[in-house]
Amino acid sequence: SAECKPCGGSAVSALDSTSCECKGKDRVFHEFDSACRCKQGYTVYSSTGAAQLDQAQEDGVLDCEPVVLDRCTDMRAKDGTCLEACLDTACATPPCYCDSEGLDFCRDACPIYQTAQAAKIQVDETIGTAVMCECTCPADSTNPNCADPNTTPIDKTYSFSSDSAGTPVLTITDSAGVASMFLIPSMSTAPEGASESQFIGSSEDGFAGVLDAPLSFYESLGLVACTMDDMGV
Repeated sequence: SAECKPCGGSAVSALDSTSCECKGKDRVFHEFDSACRCKQGYTVYSSTGAAQLDQAQEDGVLDCEPVVLDRCTDMRAKDGTCLEACLDTACATPPCYCDSEGLDFCRDACPIYQTAQAAKIQVDETIGTAVMCECTCPADSTNPNCADPNTTPIDKTYSFSSDSAGTPVLTITDSAGVASMFLIPSMSTAPEGASESQFIGSSEDGFAGVLDAPLSFYESLGLVACTMDDMGV
Protein backbone atom coordinates (compact mmCIF):
# COMPACT_ATOMS: atom_id res chain seq x y z
CA SER A 1 0.00 0.00 0.00
CA ALA A 2 1.08 3.58 -0.60
CA GLU A 3 2.74 5.38 2.29
CA CYS A 4 1.45 8.82 3.27
CA LYS A 5 3.99 11.55 3.95
CA PRO A 6 3.53 15.08 5.33
CA CYS A 7 3.24 17.81 2.69
CA GLY A 8 5.40 20.25 4.63
CA GLY A 9 4.64 23.79 5.74
CA SER A 10 4.34 25.29 2.26
CA ALA A 11 1.76 22.85 0.86
CA VAL A 12 -1.61 21.36 1.79
CA SER A 13 -3.58 18.26 0.92
CA ALA A 14 -7.23 17.28 1.14
CA LEU A 15 -8.17 14.31 3.32
CA ASP A 16 -8.98 12.15 0.29
CA SER A 17 -6.04 13.35 -1.84
CA THR A 18 -2.77 11.57 -2.57
CA SER A 19 -0.97 14.71 -3.72
CA CYS A 20 0.16 18.01 -2.19
CA GLU A 21 -0.81 21.45 -3.48
CA CYS A 22 1.42 24.47 -2.92
CA LYS A 23 -0.09 27.37 -1.00
CA GLY A 24 1.63 29.93 -3.25
CA LYS A 25 0.40 30.49 -6.80
CA ASP A 26 2.55 29.16 -9.67
CA ARG A 27 4.68 26.99 -7.40
CA VAL A 28 5.52 23.32 -7.94
CA PHE A 29 5.63 20.78 -5.11
CA HIS A 30 8.86 18.73 -4.97
CA GLU A 31 8.24 15.43 -3.25
CA PHE A 32 11.88 14.63 -2.43
CA ASP A 33 12.20 17.51 0.07
CA SER A 34 8.55 18.63 0.45
CA ALA A 35 9.42 22.09 -0.92
CA CYS A 36 7.35 24.40 -3.11
CA ARG A 37 9.48 26.24 -5.68
CA CYS A 38 8.50 28.68 -8.41
CA LYS A 39 7.74 27.29 -11.85
CA GLN A 40 10.43 27.75 -14.48
CA GLY A 41 10.24 31.29 -15.79
CA TYR A 42 8.61 32.55 -12.58
CA THR A 43 10.10 34.26 -9.54
CA VAL A 44 9.34 36.23 -6.38
CA TYR A 45 9.45 40.01 -6.40
CA SER A 46 10.48 42.25 -3.50
CA SER A 47 8.38 45.14 -2.20
CA THR A 48 10.36 47.45 -4.50
CA GLY A 49 9.57 45.34 -7.56
CA ALA A 50 13.00 43.75 -7.87
CA ALA A 51 13.09 40.16 -9.12
CA GLN A 52 14.59 37.80 -6.53
CA LEU A 53 15.65 34.90 -8.73
CA ASP A 54 17.55 33.06 -5.98
CA GLN A 55 14.38 32.86 -3.87
CA ALA A 56 12.52 31.33 -6.80
CA GLN A 57 14.49 28.13 -6.16
CA GLU A 58 13.76 28.12 -2.44
CA ASP A 59 10.79 26.76 -0.52
CA GLY A 60 8.10 29.38 0.11
CA VAL A 61 4.43 30.31 0.23
CA LEU A 62 4.45 33.66 -1.59
CA ASP A 63 2.88 33.77 -5.05
CA CYS A 64 5.32 33.53 -7.95
CA GLU A 65 5.04 35.83 -10.95
CA PRO A 66 6.46 35.66 -14.48
CA VAL A 67 10.05 36.81 -14.75
CA VAL A 68 10.36 40.14 -16.54
CA LEU A 69 13.97 41.12 -17.19
CA ASP A 70 15.44 44.32 -18.54
CA ARG A 71 16.76 44.03 -22.07
CA CYS A 72 20.56 43.84 -21.89
CA THR A 73 22.80 45.07 -24.69
CA ASP A 74 25.56 42.60 -23.81
CA MET A 75 25.40 39.98 -21.03
CA ARG A 76 23.60 39.49 -17.75
CA ALA A 77 24.42 37.94 -14.38
CA LYS A 78 22.66 34.84 -13.08
CA ASP A 79 20.28 37.05 -11.10
CA GLY A 80 19.27 38.87 -14.29
CA THR A 81 21.36 42.03 -13.71
CA CYS A 82 22.70 43.52 -16.93
CA LEU A 83 26.47 43.51 -17.46
CA GLU A 84 28.70 44.98 -20.11
CA ALA A 85 32.02 43.77 -21.47
CA CYS A 86 34.75 46.15 -20.31
CA LEU A 87 38.48 46.65 -20.84
CA ASP A 88 40.82 43.80 -19.92
CA THR A 89 42.46 46.14 -17.40
CA ALA A 90 39.22 46.33 -15.39
CA CYS A 91 39.71 42.93 -13.75
CA ALA A 92 42.52 40.66 -12.59
CA THR A 93 41.86 37.90 -15.11
CA PRO A 94 40.09 38.77 -18.42
CA PRO A 95 37.53 38.57 -19.91
CA CYS A 96 36.08 41.38 -17.82
CA TYR A 97 32.43 42.25 -17.28
CA CYS A 98 31.36 45.37 -15.42
CA ASP A 99 28.17 46.36 -13.61
CA SER A 100 26.16 49.54 -14.09
CA GLU A 101 28.75 51.47 -12.07
CA GLY A 102 31.59 50.34 -14.35
CA LEU A 103 33.13 48.09 -11.67
CA ASP A 104 34.39 44.54 -12.16
CA PHE A 105 31.44 42.20 -11.59
CA CYS A 106 33.67 39.52 -10.00
CA ARG A 107 35.64 41.87 -7.75
CA ASP A 108 34.23 40.50 -4.46
CA ALA A 109 33.35 36.97 -5.58
CA CYS A 110 36.36 35.09 -4.18
CA PRO A 111 38.45 34.89 -1.00
CA ILE A 112 41.51 37.14 -0.95
CA TYR A 113 43.85 34.22 -1.64
CA GLN A 114 42.07 33.26 -4.88
CA THR A 115 41.66 34.93 -8.26
CA ALA A 116 38.25 35.48 -9.84
CA GLN A 117 37.53 34.96 -13.53
CA ALA A 118 34.27 35.52 -15.38
CA ALA A 119 32.79 32.57 -17.27
CA LYS A 120 29.63 32.10 -19.31
CA ILE A 121 27.06 29.46 -18.36
CA GLN A 122 23.65 28.48 -19.72
CA VAL A 123 21.12 29.00 -16.92
CA ASP A 124 17.65 28.34 -18.35
CA GLU A 125 15.26 29.47 -21.05
CA THR A 126 14.40 32.65 -19.16
CA ILE A 127 17.88 33.88 -18.21
CA GLY A 128 19.69 32.29 -21.13
CA THR A 129 23.46 32.65 -21.10
CA ALA A 130 24.76 34.39 -18.00
CA VAL A 131 28.06 35.38 -16.45
CA MET A 132 29.28 33.68 -13.28
CA CYS A 133 32.53 34.05 -11.35
CA GLU A 134 34.95 31.14 -10.94
CA CYS A 135 37.52 31.15 -8.15
CA THR A 136 40.96 29.64 -8.78
CA CYS A 137 44.22 29.54 -6.86
CA PRO A 138 47.35 31.12 -8.39
CA ALA A 139 49.79 28.42 -9.50
CA ASP A 140 52.56 29.75 -7.24
CA SER A 141 50.39 30.40 -4.18
CA THR A 142 51.85 29.48 -0.78
CA ASN A 143 48.71 30.36 1.19
CA PRO A 144 47.76 27.39 3.42
CA ASN A 145 44.14 27.62 2.19
CA CYS A 146 45.19 27.51 -1.43
CA ALA A 147 48.59 25.88 -1.87
CA ASP A 148 49.01 22.28 -2.99
CA PRO A 149 50.05 20.47 0.21
CA ASN A 150 52.05 17.99 -1.85
CA THR A 151 54.36 20.74 -3.12
CA THR A 152 54.08 23.39 -0.39
CA PRO A 153 54.45 21.82 3.09
CA ILE A 154 52.51 23.56 5.84
CA ASP A 155 54.60 23.65 9.00
CA LYS A 156 53.08 23.53 12.46
CA THR A 157 54.70 23.52 15.88
CA TYR A 158 53.32 21.45 18.75
CA SER A 159 54.22 22.07 22.39
CA PHE A 160 52.94 20.74 25.70
CA SER A 161 52.48 22.50 29.03
CA SER A 162 50.19 22.24 32.05
CA ASP A 163 47.56 24.50 33.56
CA SER A 164 47.37 25.41 37.25
CA ALA A 165 45.47 22.20 37.97
CA GLY A 166 48.18 20.08 36.35
CA THR A 167 46.08 19.15 33.31
CA PRO A 168 48.21 18.76 30.14
CA VAL A 169 47.69 21.48 27.51
CA LEU A 170 48.59 21.05 23.83
CA THR A 171 49.45 24.25 21.92
CA ILE A 172 49.41 24.09 18.11
CA THR A 173 51.00 27.05 16.30
CA ASP A 174 50.62 27.32 12.53
CA SER A 175 53.00 28.90 10.02
CA ALA A 176 51.26 32.29 10.45
CA GLY A 177 51.96 32.27 14.20
CA VAL A 178 48.35 31.64 15.21
CA ALA A 179 48.18 29.40 18.27
CA SER A 180 45.33 27.12 19.39
CA MET A 181 45.29 25.55 22.85
CA PHE A 182 43.60 22.31 23.91
CA LEU A 183 43.14 20.65 27.28
CA ILE A 184 43.93 16.91 27.31
CA PRO A 185 42.17 15.43 30.36
CA SER A 186 42.91 11.88 29.15
CA MET A 187 46.72 12.42 29.39
CA SER A 188 48.12 11.94 32.88
CA THR A 189 51.25 14.07 32.41
CA ALA A 190 52.40 16.50 29.76
CA PRO A 191 55.40 15.50 27.59
CA GLU A 192 58.35 17.86 27.72
CA GLY A 193 59.68 20.03 24.88
CA ALA A 194 58.27 20.94 21.48
CA SER A 195 58.10 19.06 18.20
CA GLU A 196 58.11 20.25 14.59
CA SER A 197 55.57 18.81 12.20
CA GLN A 198 55.30 18.87 8.45
CA PHE A 199 52.08 18.50 6.51
CA ILE A 200 52.58 15.87 3.78
CA GLY A 201 49.28 15.57 1.95
CA SER A 202 45.56 14.96 2.20
CA SER A 203 42.89 12.73 0.74
CA GLU A 204 39.23 11.90 1.33
CA ASP A 205 40.42 9.72 4.23
CA GLY A 206 42.07 12.59 6.09
CA PHE A 207 45.50 14.16 6.49
CA ALA A 208 48.96 12.61 6.21
CA GLY A 209 51.87 13.96 8.24
CA VAL A 210 53.43 14.05 11.66
CA LEU A 211 50.87 14.91 14.34
CA ASP A 212 48.89 16.93 11.80
CA ALA A 213 45.61 15.11 12.36
CA PRO A 214 42.08 16.47 11.83
CA LEU A 215 40.51 18.24 14.82
CA SER A 216 38.15 15.28 15.20
CA PHE A 217 41.17 13.14 16.09
CA TYR A 218 42.10 15.43 18.98
CA GLU A 219 38.47 15.60 20.06
CA SER A 220 38.42 11.81 20.24
CA LEU A 221 41.26 12.06 22.80
CA GLY A 222 39.10 14.28 24.97
CA LEU A 223 40.70 17.61 23.99
CA VAL A 224 38.77 20.73 24.86
CA ALA A 225 39.53 24.11 23.28
CA CYS A 226 40.73 26.56 25.93
CA THR A 227 42.69 29.73 26.77
CA MET A 228 45.11 30.34 29.63
CA ASP A 229 45.84 33.47 31.64
CA ASP A 230 49.18 34.44 33.20
CA MET A 231 48.39 32.29 36.24
CA GLY A 232 47.95 29.18 34.07
CA VAL A 233 44.23 28.99 34.74
